[in-house]
Amino acid sequence: MINNTQVPPLRPRDFLSRLISGGFAALWLILLFSVSSVQAATPLADATISNRASADYTDTGGTLQHTLSNEVTTTVTQVGSYTLINDNNKPVAPGTTVYMPHTLTNTGNGSDVFNITLPVTVDANLSKVAIFADANGDGLPDNATPLCIVDDVPACTGTNVQTGSLTPGGKFNFVVALTVKATAPNTTVITEVVTATPVLTALYTPATLSNTDTLTVANDIPVFAVNKSIVSGLTSGPAGTQVTYKIAYTNNGNAAGPLYIKDMIGDVANNTSGFSYIVSKAKWSSASTATLTDADDTADPTGIAYRAMPSGAITTIEAVVTNVAPNTSGFITFDVLVTPTAPVGTSETTNSATYAMATTTGGTCTVAAPCMTPVGTPSTTNQSPFIVLGNYKVVANNSATVSTDGDNVNATGFDLVKPVGEVAGTPLKPAPGTTVSFNNEIWNTGNTSDTFNITIAEIIANASTAFPAGTSFQLFKSDGSTPLSSSDADGVPDTGPLLAGEHYTVVLKAIIPANACSLVNCTTAADFTVGITATSKGDPTLKNTVFDQVTAITPAGVDLTNAGVLGAGAGSVASPAITDMAVAPGSSAYFNLNVKNLGTAIDNYSLNYHLLNTGSADLASAAAFSPGTLLNGWTVTFHVNTAGTGVCSAATLGATVINSGAVAAGATANFCAVVKTSVSGVTASAGAYKTYFKVTSVATGVSDIKLDSVTLNATKNMLSLITPGVGQIQPSGTIVYPHSLVNGGNASCGGNFKFDVTNTKSAEGWSYSLYLDKTANGIIDATDTAIGGSANAHDVLDTASINFGAVTGMPVLTAGSQVKLLVKVQAPASAVSGAIDVITITAIDPVVGGCGTTAPITDVTNVLAGQIRLVKMQAVSAWNAGVCEAAPASGVGSYSIGAQSQKPGQCIWYKIVATNEGDAPVSSVIINDATPSYTTYAGSGTCTAMASVTGVAVLTEPALGSAGSVKCDKWTTVPAAATTQLEFAVRINP
Repeated sequence: MINNTQVPPLRPRDFLSRLISGGFAALWLILLFSVSSVQAATPLADATISNRASADYTDTGGTLQHTLSNEVTTTVTQVGSYTLINDNNKPVAPGTTVYMPHTLTNTGNGSDVFNITLPVTVDANLSKVAIFADANGDGLPDNATPLCIVDDVPACTGTNVQTGSLTPGGKFNFVVALTVKATAPNTTVITEVVTATPVLTALYTPATLSNTDTLTVANDIPVFAVNKSIVSGLTSGPAGTQVTYKIAYTNNGNAAGPLYIKDMIGDVANNTSGFSYIVSKAKWSSASTATLTDADDTADPTGIAYRAMPSGAITTIEAVVTNVAPNTSGFITFDVLVTPTAPVGTSETTNSATYAMATTTGGTCTVAAPCMTPVGTPSTTNQSPFIVLGNYKVVANNSATVSTDGDNVNATGFDLVKPVGEVAGTPLKPAPGTTVSFNNEIWNTGNTSDTFNITIAEIIANASTAFPAGTSFQLFKSDGSTPLSSSDADGVPDTGPLLAGEHYTVVLKAIIPANACSLVNCTTAADFTVGITATSKGDPTLKNTVFDQVTAITPAGVDLTNAGVLGAGAGSVASPAITDMAVAPGSSAYFNLNVKNLGTAIDNYSLNYHLLNTGSADLASAAAFSPGTLLNGWTVTFHVNTAGTGVCSAATLGATVINSGAVAAGATANFCAVVKTSVSGVTASAGAYKTYFKVTSVATGVSDIKLDSVTLNATKNMLSLITPGVGQIQPSGTIVYPHSLVNGGNASCGGNFKFDVTNTKSAEGWSYSLYLDKTANGIIDATDTAIGGSANAHDVLDTASINFGAVTGMPVLTAGSQVKLLVKVQAPASAVSGAIDVITITAIDPVVGGCGTTAPITDVTNVLAGQIRLVKMQAVSAWNAGVCEAAPASGVGSYSIGAQSQKPGQCIWYKIVATNEGDAPVSSVIINDATPSYTTYAGSGTCTAMASVTGVAVLTEPALGSAGSVKCDKWTTVPAAATTQLEFAVRINP
């Protein structure tokens, strides 16, 4: 309904003013990051669990060797789960309306939409039943327009009410209003059922949940309605925020009587852990100038007995209003402090007060008199949510005991990491062809769980030297053996989730090329340095760099000379025009919103938003505006503009609000809308995103909508090649290294890529071939396309004229996508044991102004008379009766190196096979692996070997339900063509 009886057309700048909200529910979608432990974190739908294994062994020349397996990935599928609370039980006076609060929470690992349904008919003693939006969770309707109503002649079935898309952890608050007929007999019990059903019903068991609201008609006793809310609508804030709670009451009955109220602050069971009661701040509406006493005494104003009794961290609040007359209302307020121990991301599930009629002993109730006890079973108020906001911070340093940061510029102090094994005062100087390790400590110095992407920085510290060309850098988990993998879908290795205050050791291994001293003067060059950067996933603008450094590289120990000659050895302006803010993905756009009251009376307005994806058309009509509509990875918050002008920035943000508060006639209130954009994925693509803001009068329903825009700038510098390979082959043997060409930006890259390839051993007959792995299975098969290859020292391979099947030329790489590549290396039959070949590949986007050139990636191949080839496979199975079922022998889900998919709570089996592909035995063979992020060890670990293998490898494993390394250590001798094997199971966190 519109107050001027006409529906105005939608215009680009706004929907025109004077539109009533139409009864849309405000959706406050909150992603909760709080987890009890890293291992307990349930992965979101479409997250990837990836892992690689490694093996250590000694070759025939007595040299310790290290080889890596292929990488296997499992995609997490969606599991549906949600809660619907509460069952309500209240007394009611004939002829009145009672509001029953409910909350639907998406507790699954993926987004979904839920339908809310009322019965088609109503109880004979009810005149109507209706559903109202309750965005602020105060247990009362947000406005006068119901979302759905059923009366004596049903007007809807309830399926017209949808929550909109709820992300994991998202909530939808609503109230069911039950209107009782004036003729309802005393003591009559009335029940009504409200039902919720997800759209993706197949994902849920059971799919349908319901709550029962029960009323007991009472015309001769007081009937209390009590609601809990947060004054000023402040529903989120960091530690240190003071929150004022309001417990409002009304006697809707036909008789006066005493009211008992109880609340508990600091109680884990009531989900207010970390909240602290502030003394001497409580007030009563009937004595608003006086502060209620917290002590158990009789000094409170006449008509109320109040006390706040601390016991440890919990403060129990009790009050009795001694006589509440029929049709009268009042309230109590008290303050709490959000302490640093409050769990970040807390969203209450039972944070509510209880109430009942109080017992009395005569006409006056005092603390000394036994009146602070309820009659019967108390009723529960609505929930009153408060979200504790987290701060993201990261430090990378060289200490496993303190999180002290350096200057991130100089390789000194806490920013300088020396090689593992180096003794103070005696620098470790590795020789060419050897591997050196560094322990980099990544600290979560924020106050909430976070994951940190780890990248090898292109910069080096001041006054330092780059490692020699051809040095291969590899990242490992804290065990130093298992390659560091990505715990999400972005393909960048990371720490996995770390709780606040935790740290994780990331091991960097630098394989120094055998010809290092022909590339640099090892006699004079010093301080070879590379940077390791940790980037917060919670706030990608936060980075911290530490520097790994070797003092020197030891030159070769022989020198052949002749005659003694040494060898070479915008701020927004209030206007109808669209304001466009251009920002980088992951950054925030700030919009000034001025709310002017054009009416003749004081009013207040709810604030809301509706975001559209890039390329979307304008909303077709005012009715198309759906409050709280977000894009994946985006958030919107409203703040008081402390500057009080037309400019908004991070420095002008005041308290977080969802309501304007009182605005006088003709006056203007100033607010800032902060639109935090997505870091990656479809909703981080470059382009303009229409951003609608809406204000709605709480009193009259009059509204106005403003269209603005957020433009995400193109980030085309995120093209990368991953992951470097290290392997061993025998003379005339071959090896295949899998790689990924990843577009980590938000704009398309090239097409017809070029690949710059160098081969250090080309003169000795080493050759390579580069393939596009169309099936992404890690092996070369008939469907794969050869890009090129040769035995040349240097090639530039152009894909423009290559037939890739449906098209000629390599396709464009869209934002966030990747293609799989395979590099096949062959050693000549004349290759000698110990020879090392390095293939270096750089990918080039030929488009001018495109994504540029990747950092080079290396494949390092050693020739060994005895050499281990490591292959990792995976299979999925069910978790049944507390154990993982055996991996299927064949068919869907059986062992393969290809990608799999599995639900949280179910199992992944890993099988790692080490084969001696050389023509001589190897010794001391160890297979290393570890539980990947978002999983725990499920047992069934075994170490097996062929009969020709000597020695028995001992299994090292974590405790069941824990995370950690899994190892077979070690087989004494593995002859040529013999195999050893490690097999174990993990469970994806439920």
